[in-house]
Amino acid sequence: MPVTKLILPSASFDTESALASFALCKQYFPKEKPRPYQAEIIGVLRDALTSPRFRYIFLQLPVGDGKSVIATTLAEYLVHEMKQSYYLLSPDLGLTAQYLRDFPFLREVKGRRNFFCAHHKFRNRTCDRAPCVTNPRFHCEASKICPYLIQRSRASGFPSVVSTPAYIDHAVGGEAFTTRSLSIRDEAHKLESFYLSFHSTSITQSDYEDLFPGISYPLYDDPTFWKNEIDHIYSTLFTKLELAYEQQDHRTMERFYDLNEKVKSLQFLLREAKNVVVDVAQARHSGKYYTQFRPIKASAIAKPILDKVSEKTLFMSGTFLSINDRLDELGIPPNEVLYINKTVTSFPPENRSIIYLPQGSMSFKRREKTLPKIIDTCLRIIQSHKDQRGVIICGSHQIRSTIYNALTHLHNPDLLITHKSDDFSEAIDSFLSHQTLPQVFITTRFEGLDFHDRIAEFLIYVNLPYPPPMDKQIHSRLLLEQNTHLENVHSSCNPSIDEFGSCQKAVYCHNCRHWYDLQVATAIQQSFGRIIRTPTDIGTIYILDNRFKKFFGENEDMFLSYNRSSIKL
Repeated sequence: MPVTKLILPSASFDTESALASFALCKQYFPKEKPRPYQAEIIGVLRDALTSPRFRYIFLQLPVGDGKSVIATTLAEYLVHEMKQSYYLLSPDLGLTAQYLRDFPFLREVKGRRNFFCAHHKFRNRTCDRAPCVTNPRFHCEASKICPYLIQRSRASGFPSVVSTPAYIDHAVGGEAFTTRSLSIRDEAHKLESFYLSFHSTSITQSDYEDLFPGISYPLYDDPTFWKNEIDHIYSTLFTKLELAYEQQDHRTMERFYDLNEKVKSLQFLLREAKNVVVDVAQARHSGKYYTQFRPIKASAIAKPILDKVSEKTLFMSGTFLSINDRLDELGIPPNEVLYINKTVTSFPPENRSIIYLPQGSMSFKRREKTLPKIIDTCLRIIQSHKDQRGVIICGSHQIRSTIYNALTHLHNPDLLITHKSDDFSEAIDSFLSHQTLPQVFITTRFEGLDFHDRIAEFLIYVNLPYPPPMDKQIHSRLLLEQNTHLENVHSSCNPSIDEFGSCQKAVYCHNCRHWYDLQVATAIQQSFGRIIRTPTDIGTIYILDNRFKKFFGENEDMFLSYNRSSIKL
């Protein structure tokens, strides 16, 4: 059974019924007046959440259409009228903080590392390194004043909880949090990448030598080998920890705590060894080896977690783009899904302009030749927006550094702000705190940034964000997608399989690359939404990578209608 879809606006939409349903929730609507379609969408969602038909609801709304207002109205209706409880989850801490500012009835819960231990002997440690964590037999005399436990206790008994999926996904099923009626997952287009990253882990040569002194570290990248080896590692680790507990050897307990957590994660991950890629690498400074384990696909991981956390889930994003692909990413059955997609934006179309200004290919092989043209064009764009603030988005730190260093010799360096991999927060804070200066922020990061009210009025997109295809995880996923396509191949497809089992045409095949292209289309359109955040914002977006024209032509169906109409090729 296919996904149930509601596309708005629609001539066949039952507005009267939706508004009647909204009337039941209206007292929990936090604003004076709903925006266009907000009331109707709340009414449809109320019906879906109180019906046994749908377990998963996906809501795609344009930027500025009030996803958070819609979600909290529904959630508070469920709390007060149906005596239910919910989790409101966002992977973005900035968005979590915004929820707390906008909706003071929410109660936040954070992980242990955000608090310092209350025990007088360990006050220099955060709670995730406290002895009550590393030593299960430790009795803490300060537990009643532990700041982590106090805020956890307050949140566990409260019906409206805001947190991150990293915390709640792990905490539900533990001693404080249970399955709730509803979870609301904002920025849900990130969920697959979140689960792929969160469930990746590594073992180092030092870890191994601590357990098996004198035994050579195994340099194998075969998941099947490690599936058998991890049980041997766990049994040895368990024996050492039990001895440490008996002897109250705190140093050994602390030393092996992190490894124990990693081994438990690996046991879970390697249950499906075919869904794991293994990389063996050598640390640059120490010269010692480490082995990294990463899942290829999140579907087998995600769905059990989603179902554990809540009976129903509302997923929200402005860029799902392809609902069937998102369901496949998370392992969700289509017959239990309602997909609501509002296809028009309330922002004036003349306020948004997306200009294709090709300077050459920014592929790895050609970028060195193209970068001088990119730098010259960036300078011209900055000069044409003389009194305005802007953002330059780069695909890597190397590209960012090259552009920044060149522009400091061509433009006032005091008006250029950038960052390295470890000081992004300081850089963005500096940009946001000097809004009267025509500064340009040169960055590799864009998701979660909010340049509303003309904090930035132009954006330069330097290169398309293609994931590296030779990365083992990406390559394995592409091969998986190709094999899935070939199993359901149409007669018009004539695959050319090489000696390694790969189709030589796959790199050019839209069907084989559909998942890969979806990642690129999502990233591009997420960046579009950074500067046009309110109906009064005006912004111009420049795309300089000449690969965009071909990409857009092949994947136009992945672009939101209001973005398509704004693109000038």
